[in-house]
Amino acid sequence: MILFVFYSTSNLGFSIPLKSIDKDNEWTIFLVDNSGNVGRGSSLAIDSYGYPHICYFNKNNLGLKYAHWSGSNWIIETVDSPVTNHLSLVIDSNNIPHIGYMYYYNYPNKMVLKYAVRNGSQWEKKIIDSDRIAGWGVQLSLDLNDIPHMSYAVNDNPINYHKSEGGDIKHAWLEDGSWVTETVETFCWNENSISITSDNEVCIAFDKLYEVKTKSTDAFLKIARKSDSTWNITSVDSWSKRNGAVSLAADPYDETLHISYCEEIERPMESFSGEDPVIYDYVLRYARFVNNNWELYIVDDTKGKNGYRNSLALDLDGNPHISYTFYNTTEDILSEVEYQLRYASFIDVESDPYWMTSVVGEGGDEYGWYNSLQFDYENNPHIGYYRNSMFGGLMVATKADFTHAPDVPSIPNGPAYGYVDILYNYSTFTSDPDNDAIFYGWDWDRDNIEDEWTGAYVSGDTCTVSHIWHDPGTYEVKVMARDIYGAISDWSDKLIVIITKHKAVDNDLMFSESIGRYSLFAQQLSFL
Repeated sequence: MILFVFYSTSNLGFSIPLKSIDKDNEWTIFLVDNSGNVGRGSSLAIDSYGYPHICYFNKNNLGLKYAHWSGSNWIIETVDSPVTNHLSLVIDSNNIPHIGYMYYYNYPNKMVLKYAVRNGSQWEKKIIDSDRIAGWGVQLSLDLNDIPHMSYAVNDNPINYHKSEGGDIKHAWLEDGSWVTETVETFCWNENSISITSDNEVCIAFDKLYEVKTKSTDAFLKIARKSDSTWNITSVDSWSKRNGAVSLAADPYDETLHISYCEEIERPMESFSGEDPVIYDYVLRYARFVNNNWELYIVDDTKGKNGYRNSLALDLDGNPHISYTFYNTTEDILSEVEYQLRYASFIDVESDPYWMTSVVGEGGDEYGWYNSLQFDYENNPHIGYYRNSMFGGLMVATKADFTHAPDVPSIPNGPAYGYVDILYNYSTFTSDPDNDAIFYGWDWDRDNIEDEWTGAYVSGDTCTVSHIWHDPGTYEVKVMARDIYGAISDWSDKLIVIITKHKAVDNDLMFSESIGRYSLFAQQLSFL
């Protein structure tokens, strides 16, 4: 079941709070690359065959990586190094990839805006802008003639991305074989997004700061539109605390502009006694420009942080969809944080439009961050995203019929009690709908990351592995399955395993168990 949520179009209007959002099991999820802490800054584009391409950041060596689906497997290469995680990818009409990115010209204090385009088997790379610290939040788009345009921010701070004093939003484009740059607006946040209309009008969404001298984080959401070499800048929305990404898309048919963005709000911490502390939550918002007017909507205001990372794309019918992150910080400051990748679709019924929201996947810290959404020529959505801040991993979720993920494995079968430094065997099995060979990823320490992969196994065969714990404690053992193309299942149900110190140390426990057995025997004798 999918939860339907209805919202007012008023900027400050009433909305029905979400209590639960169901998971959409129609997505196939690929683990594309888990070779280290990779996947930040992911930017996804689709070629004319409907195949996804992704550029992303390798934190281990500051590398810019590029992966694409060939029709049977993922092909991965490194494009440049050293770079940051500010990256953007587009595919032109000839299926040639173009990447805009922030490059370390002099690590770690000088970054520049750089551009790479594939030429045969090689990448042609060029520095585009070295003004101050250039390339924050870079976004890349192609016009009707496949000419690349980039929006990005520059400031004076090589470390603080969200610099309160603000930076400048700039525009760069290729003209007659040479790159041209210009300043669009000053004193802005670094988040921005670019899109080009069907009549080649360049549009850039960004956050304009005000009260700059007091270092206020207050901001306006602005839109800049360029016609005949002149920028026309107008306001879309304003709020007191601005956070997270901005994503812009222009409708190719009627030139309607669509923007997703994030607002920080304050909620009272009701369970806290004493003063009135607050929780800072995020609300995912959406704006569209229709009939010379901006309509404003709330997409998701679930208690928690919604949409700090978000990506908006239009399907073939011009309907907006948004992928975004959610993480839940409850009123207990020490509570666990649950991260989800969510997906929202705008249902534009004439009388009362609304958003339909579902969960794509969930996991550990920063699961779903740096998400990037696009549609293929068959109207299938694809999302590239980052898996985990500690272990990394590039993921792709798709509704295209590339391959089918294996079924969820059976709950691990093995001892539920044991001792440290002793080897125990655990087994599981599952089947693959395409009869592909299966690998199994085991999580031994309940961090939602596979600690080891075993296989490959024939579909339906039992997998048995051995594991040893060196520390006493309560563990959750679960397993996921992956086919030979990288499509992964959900986690299995978990087996709770209690590990204690060695038998020789547990004399008190053994004595208590003996007393318990003697008491039961004595009770039985009393009835004879």
